Amino acid sequence: MRKSLMLTAGAMTILGVIAVGALAKGGPGHGGHHGKGCFHGEHHPAGGWHHGKHHLKHKLKKLKKLDTNGDGSVTLEEFLKPKEERFAKLDSEGKGSLSAEQLVAREQAELDYRVRRILKRYDAEAEERITREKFEKPAREHFAMRDFNGDGVISDDELPPRGKRHASSSEVEGPEGEDGPDDEARRAKRRHEGWHHHQHGKGWHGKRHSRNLEDVLKRVNRRFDRLDLNKDGVIDKNELSGNRPAEIAFEQRRRMHVLDTNKDGVVSKEEFLAKSQKRFAMLDLNGDGKITAEDFPPGAARFWEGKADSKQDD
Repeated sequence: MRKSLMLTAGAMTILGVIAVGALAKGGPGHGGHHGKGCFHGEHHPAGGWHHGKHHLKHKLKKLKKLDTNGDGSVTLEEFLKPKEERFAKLDSEGKGSLSAEQLVAREQAELDYRVRRILKRYDAEAEERITREKFEKPAREHFAMRDFNGDGVISDDELPPRGKRHASSSEVEGPEGEDGPDDEARRAKRRHEGWHHHQHGKGWHGKRHSRNLEDVLKRVNRRFDRLDLNKDGVIDKNELSGNRPAEIAFEQRRRMHVLDTNKDGVVSKEEFLAKSQKRFAMLDLNGDGKITAEDFPPGAARFWEGKADSKQDD
């Protein structure tokens, strides 16, 4: 009898895993990277639910946001709305189809912004080229702000006081008890160390920042040499881009291979939405044209309907 019960429990466990696994099937869509995507996840081919409670709850929250009318179900129209909005944004010319370049427009725009931002910092003359002298200038200025006497070395008396020094006045003036001198000293030390960590990594008291200008410039010049790929003494826009253009080109080819199913060189709206439509069909287990609590495992259904205790689910 006991053996029979154990076998039955094992079978129930296996069925539960299969049910959750069925929900997890599906192709890539258009979402973000793993952990950020919802049910259209382009970079998470399995899509759908994860086995853990935390991930399941996270996915359900995302899905629940698609229920715009609050009727407790997600229709195909609601499910596809984010992707349709994405398509409209990419289709800047209103042609009803996307070129290979438009599929990676966001990545290219992010790269262009990064290059412009670096040039803004180091290339004040807008020559679109950074010499070694320009590259050193911000480091020299940053160091000079702390080198009060201009001798090329940051001495102890040119550094902010340490936390214990901050606490000395508190030990005299602070009240005894809960907010006594020891507590105030610890708070002052935490404030001091937190400021250094936020502003300068390990801080000038630590090992990360050199107190000698010569050492600082050596580190800066090593960075310059890494960026100056052709070793001509100047960093141009192409060198600032590094290997990113090749990565974007690969991503462009990959997306066209996946999305351009008829291989006509463009991605139509139907092709762009096809993966999400299949994903919806996989989640709609009973095939009634909408995703409801009936399509979820028991625990997920309780959370969807708001009957589960949030602390218990966590």
